[in-house]
Amino acid sequence: MEQTIIRELEPNPSPVLPEEGETEAFDEDQDSKLRIITNNLHRLNDSIVQAVAAGLTVEIKRASRFHGGTGSWGDQIYLAVTKES
Repeated sequence: MEQTIIRELEPNPSPVLPEEGETEAFDEDQDSKLRIITNNLHRLNDSIVQAVAAGLTVEIKRASRFHGGTGSWGDQIYLAVTKES
């Protein structure tokens, strides 16, 4: 069976940065946290490709939404994995 990879949007490894002369979009702490998430996301995507190649179907689902109390929020996820028959 031939492997097919479908992506709706190409992953973007770097945060959106402001144009020259504009105010910075993220402070140092925010930028650091964003880079950690981005790196982990790339590792997750690579792991998903390997799992699919091994015959698994991997679906990412939202488990909950975490609210920071100041208007910021983030989705937390889990994986639903099934094995090819």
